[in-house]
Amino acid sequence: MELRISSTENIKPSSPTPDHLRTHRLSFIDQLSPRAYLSMILFYSAGASPVHLKKSLSETLTHFYPFAGQFKDSPVVDCDDHGVTFIEAYLAEEDVSEVIQQAKANILEQLIPCKPHESTRVEHNLIVQVNYFGCGGMAIGICFHHKIADAATAANFLKTWGLHARGAGAGGTNDFKHVVYDSNSIFPAQDLPDMLVNLGLGLFSLDSVVKRFTFEGEKIASLREKVVKAEPYLDRPSRVEVVSSVILGALLAAYGGLRDDDEEFTTTPPKNVTAIFAVNLRKRMNPPLPEQSFGNISSAAFLNLPIDREKKINHSSLAGQLRQSIRMVDDQFVRKLYAEGEILNILKAVEAQGSPKSNKVFVISSWCKMPFYEADFGWGKPVSIGVGTRFTDAAVLVDSCQTDAIEAWGAVIVAYRETDEESSYSKLVKAIFAVNFRKRHPPMPKQSFGNNFSIAALNLSIEKEVHYSGLLGELGQSIRRVDDQLVRKLYGDGESGTKCHQDLQRQHHQRIIIIIGSF
Repeated sequence: MELRISSTENIKPSSPTPDHLRTHRLSFIDQLSPRAYLSMILFYSAGASPVHLKKSLSETLTHFYPFAGQFKDSPVVDCDDHGVTFIEAYLAEEDVSEVIQQAKANILEQLIPCKPHESTRVEHNLIVQVNYFGCGGMAIGICFHHKIADAATAANFLKTWGLHARGAGAGGTNDFKHVVYDSNSIFPAQDLPDMLVNLGLGLFSLDSVVKRFTFEGEKIASLREKVVKAEPYLDRPSRVEVVSSVILGALLAAYGGLRDDDEEFTTTPPKNVTAIFAVNLRKRMNPPLPEQSFGNISSAAFLNLPIDREKKINHSSLAGQLRQSIRMVDDQFVRKLYAEGEILNILKAVEAQGSPKSNKVFVISSWCKMPFYEADFGWGKPVSIGVGTRFTDAAVLVDSCQTDAIEAWGAVIVAYRETDEESSYSKLVKAIFAVNFRKRHPPMPKQSFGNNFSIAALNLSIEKEVHYSGLLGELGQSIRRVDDQLVRKLYGDGESGTKCHQDLQRQHHQRIIIIIGSF
């Protein structure tokens, strides 16, 4: 993809920030947030003049003035109206719909104006890059300094920017709501030890393989009903809880399938997974905080899951455990954790013990129901939301433009292999299904002795978007192809069978091979 940057300029607030607002003090939760960029991409099927975007951005910054400021002495932002960087870029040969469909990390990262994984280069509080496609579509890539903003703040900023672009700010409509700055009074900043200054930077890595997995609305609804039937004492789980349980189940299954003596893996398989869920606190405080509250106003729910290789993974149970852990995060819990400084004792204890290799930490953050799709600048709402950050051991859940569907953006669990020629992540998965051909035409007696089975093979790429309904169809086709004619050719002709097995042996060093047998 050839991207051409045509201009870079600085956009300042349309009105000077008053003297009494020139100092923005971070909250305790802000202090604990990573010194890294939180990035996202909004895709549109149409676009407009950048002059319109710059003017409305300038107006929006008068309300979100910390974004136009600079860090001076931690934990303080000098709201000096320094401004934000605004970049215009063009992709004459690209089609926005193809970029959305492919969702390749190396392409998406060109659409954002920062390197989220490079924590040492966080120099601006907000950077905007507007990308114009040859087809007429547009993508707005934005990087927010995570020390002063969480995803909810970012979504509110984009929604407000869209309102100003449509004239809401000047017209004084009821849609516009002023930003609230009171997180420091609820969670006052504290003197932190050096070890906690760069907390959470391990979540960002250039070496991660990030993919988008789409969970269709119908599949999510079906999973929710299964949980209700299996766990009748629980309330109906949310869409996010169900999808999170599937992700955690896959994680447990992946780590549970690794052997301690497997030489293909460079590290010892963990014995436990600690799942951390980012929880928006705005509606959980008493009284609730406004949605327009600025800053990092989120906490974490923890769930410890042992990896039991002999025990079948129960997604219904996982969803129930997840719901219970999230419900624990209420006003009383949060005030004790942050206002009374209990979180410091926990973090110090973790730091003192180190990160045991027997425990794997995985973070899930949900951006669902946040108003990203309300960022309408006058030419329609976004057709897709992309995540530009490469996470390691983490996933971000985002609403899809499809009804009730959820897109999970996260690091793919892949086998890392050292070979004589190169070190690389396996980009392909070959799924092999053992097929009993006793009932294949002409059928054999059930009592037939011996290994009367063949294989159905399915090639899968981890670089493509995953649709589970599509996987089901591909699987059915591959199994149905195992008929009498194929089996006789494969095994009756010794040369064909030998070639097949040689191909599998060769691909063992190029792909992750998963073998599935049904009993």
